[in-house]
Amino acid sequence: MQQCAFCGTKWSGSGPCPGCGLEPETPRDDSMFRPPEDGENAPQEALPEFDVEKLLRWEPSPEPETPREEPESPVDAEEPRQADSAQEDAEEKEEQPLKRWQKFTMAAVAVVVAAALVIRLWPQTAPLPPEPTFFVQDNTLMSLSMGGQPQKMGVYPQGMDTYRDYYLAVSPDHRQTAWVEDGALRVLLEDGGITSFSQSGLYSPKFSQDGKFVYGIVPEGEQTYLYQMEASSGQERKVGQVGGYVYSYWENSSLLVVFRDENQFDIYDPNTLEEIGSLEIVGTVVSLSGDRAYYLENMENREGHMRLCCWQNGKTTVVLENIVNGSFNEGGTCYFECRESTADPIPIADLVNDDMGADGEWLLDRLKQQEITPPQGGSVYYFTGDSLRPMGDDLTLSSFPEKGEKAVVLSSPSYLPVEEVKGTFSLTELHELMTISSQDAISQYVLENWPQKEAKNFVAVEEKLYQMPQDAPKELDGFRFAGSWVCLYERGEKPSLWTGRLEGDRVAYQSSYFVPEEWLTDFTVTEQGDVYYWEGEYTTALYCNGVQISAKAVPETFQCTPDGAVYFLEGVSSRNWTLCRVYGGERENLAEKVTEFIPYTREYAVYLQQREDGQSVDLFAWTAGQKAVLVAEQVQLLLSDSNGSSLINEEWQ
Repeated sequence: MQQCAFCGTKWSGSGPCPGCGLEPETPRDDSMFRPPEDGENAPQEALPEFDVEKLLRWEPSPEPETPREEPESPVDAEEPRQADSAQEDAEEKEEQPLKRWQKFTMAAVAVVVAAALVIRLWPQTAPLPPEPTFFVQDNTLMSLSMGGQPQKMGVYPQGMDTYRDYYLAVSPDHRQTAWVEDGALRVLLEDGGITSFSQSGLYSPKFSQDGKFVYGIVPEGEQTYLYQMEASSGQERKVGQVGGYVYSYWENSSLLVVFRDENQFDIYDPNTLEEIGSLEIVGTVVSLSGDRAYYLENMENREGHMRLCCWQNGKTTVVLENIVNGSFNEGGTCYFECRESTADPIPIADLVNDDMGADGEWLLDRLKQQEITPPQGGSVYYFTGDSLRPMGDDLTLSSFPEKGEKAVVLSSPSYLPVEEVKGTFSLTELHELMTISSQDAISQYVLENWPQKEAKNFVAVEEKLYQMPQDAPKELDGFRFAGSWVCLYERGEKPSLWTGRLEGDRVAYQSSYFVPEEWLTDFTVTEQGDVYYWEGEYTTALYCNGVQISAKAVPETFQCTPDGAVYFLEGVSSRNWTLCRVYGGERENLAEKVTEFIPYTREYAVYLQQREDGQSVDLFAWTAGQKAVLVAEQVQLLLSDSNGSSLINEEWQ
């Protein structure tokens, strides 16, 4: 009888083990452990490979034979072998059966090896590829996917470089492209095929969220229509008469919302294209969630206040009122600040310190007739796109990052009551203000300078609050946010950039840089915590974390990729610009004589490089760690888009 070394089953030894299917082991050759007879290493045979697949493969085994009952005994020790000659050979023992703990150890090792093999071979989720690069060569519109070859799309429509969204659209998964050619729509499918549609005069193509359909606007006489076209088949359907002009349209799997006037939108079923609702509002759509459409509209009799409403199945409900401020983010999420004042109006004269005597009586009389409502802190809510979550009371939306994405700064103003503010404002001060402005400016000035206790500032990321430290800037003149990093700019007596990181429920101080106010142009922070800022609008010095990395950078070319690399052109003359990349504070020069570029990731970018004649340019694709590849010669135009977000904040300047 033989005993299986893996599961312990006893059988005749013929064929695989009836318990686990393991093939019987070949007799062990332990000569490699014996002392060599000639005193030198003897040649060894190669050990058999450990076949994991064979171990995991199930094979049918014959019916097990009934084993003979034999008494189990301890492992017998062999007696020493007697040698006939005078010189005795080294003693050796026969192979012993494996003990139980050894069997378990072998089984565990086999399982670990098998698991490692499965994990290594398990298919990994592929990252979303960058949007294709579009360029013009020989008056032909071309497309280039990362790692692929250029593909002809069709005749280049003049003006696409200026009005890209008017002519060109890319599906959300970046695998299909729609463009307008001679007024007709073409769709480049993932397999390389091209679908054409018959409607002429179409513009502003837009893919549905699932990439199955393409929508486009078609003028017909004095009317304008929205068409829905199936990308793969070419089947097209008219949505309906949507008015003289289509301002915008939103779509999900349940709703299609079309603005056909500035204050009216119609709601359609995207499957049947039947109209299921129509609303007249003065506001805007905020988000679509399932069969619900959320929108803002002005409140009656409350100037500057709005309400958040929800349309569903033909009925409208009010979700939130008295909205005075908001920050709209990507994906339909928002922050709303609401204020519903319960205080009574008071004359401004009650707050003034009469320091002008008889000369100021005329102004004091006017201020007795001019009333204001004392300021109060509001309530802030976070809207996820389909539900409302309160952030807290006595809060104010203070500052937004340049894109309005993901984060805001909230303050708790803690305004002092009227009794403690009386006599705070100087009549002389208000008199000077009135001589250069108007009476209304006095009301605004008093409200903006209403005394308050020391306010606490918070960074809000989604619905979580992170409290700022006491030494963080209070009066913000700029705010940037990326990943878990916050960068604040405060002019003040010592203008500086303050950087912190979100940790736990607080913003932990990391660093600060003194920046003379007279030359700071703009700044940004990356998801890696690198702070970039510069001092001019043309050729300028560029700094990273307080260290100058370029003296001749071109600010209008600064772009940051989603994974934190900054690309820019450097040089005085556009005929000899150098394309540079900075990541983690390390600078790298990528190419000379670059005229245009598009950064996609920190490891992939495309650019146009001048030829020696200085009259034409070639298109190159650069990948980190590799030599740049020539993609196309004598390219006429590179159609750029927001693949790398600009570092320039136009609203802040």
